[in-house]
Amino acid sequence: MAQVDVESFEGIDIFEMDESEPDWQVIYFGEGRDQVKLYVDPMRVCIWENSNVMSEWCIKNQGLFKQKRVMELGCGMALPAMTVAALNATEVIATDISPTACKIVKECMAYSRSVGQQSSPFSASVLDWNEVFTAELASGIGAYKSNLPRVDVILGSDVLYASEHGLPLAAAVDTHLIPGGLLVLTTRNFRPGLDLFLENIQKIRGFQLVNEEQYNRGEEEGTKSYKLYVMQKPEPIES
Repeated sequence: MAQVDVESFEGIDIFEMDESEPDWQVIYFGEGRDQVKLYVDPMRVCIWENSNVMSEWCIKNQGLFKQKRVMELGCGMALPAMTVAALNATEVIATDISPTACKIVKECMAYSRSVGQQSSPFSASVLDWNEVFTAELASGIGAYKSNLPRVDVILGSDVLYASEHGLPLAAAVDTHLIPGGLLVLTTRNFRPGLDLFLENIQKIRGFQLVNEEQYNRGEEEGTKSYKLYVMQKPEPIES
């Protein structure tokens, strides 16, 4: 079985998955005793650098996830979610608007377990942030009840492709995160939905910025910049 070089990895769009037999290959994150091994099919997936940044950060900060329920929003290939599943989380839920993405993620986890890879309880579910946002508009912030559980930590990796994603993402985060819970978000600096999301999640919903980190990947003209934000949802105010 070959090892995938995540620095130069390219695959096809996951939303155009064919039905060919998977050609499983392995990706490693971390080093030594902290190393996590994930299985992917490079003919059916596309791995974004933000997912690599997030997965590596999760390993370095794995104490945040032990005995915690974790959800990834807009998971795509769900590398961060699968990484956290190897870090003794109580439960991991990967979510995406695409049923195809969820199907691939389930296949990856099933294969990992078939070859002896240990992981936390793991599921992949379809979640449309726009449905959450529309329902929230009708019922008010905090009133909408999702059919998915609330979690201790939410992960989001490069999920703000357009300005119209900002408010629905904020609604999805707020709906599915417990009071006092943490959001970990990685993004390219220029994503058009970022400013609107940050304004809404902080000024309207009261989330507090806990940590902000800058990552640069590549060399010289090929260097790309990434931001990682850690935010905490406020506890309810006692009357």
